[in-house]
Amino acid sequence: MLKRLRWMTLGAGLGAAASLWLQRRLRSLLDRYAPVRGTANVMGTARQMRRDLRAAWRDGKRQMAIAEQRLRDERDRRWAQRRQRRDAARDEAA
Repeated sequence: MLKRLRWMTLGAGLGAAASLWLQRRLRSLLDRYAPVRGTANVMGTARQMRRDLRAAWRDGKRQMAIAEQRLRDERDRRWAQRRQRRDAARDEAA
């Protein structure tokens, strides 16, 4: 009977200690990653991040269009040079 009581007490004590340790550990993790000024700050940060992402997306699309146009102009310039050389070679042959 005393063995059972001892093991039950030991199990309950270890369970309580583990529970308290885990609770403290989770609280410290939550405190580490929680915003300093509360949820209003989180919402403001989320809104600002959304604005920044939208601005970055627009800027990226604009830069992509500029680069695409530059590449197309370069391609067209090369094609025009090739055409001129081909036409000049035909004129010389004729």
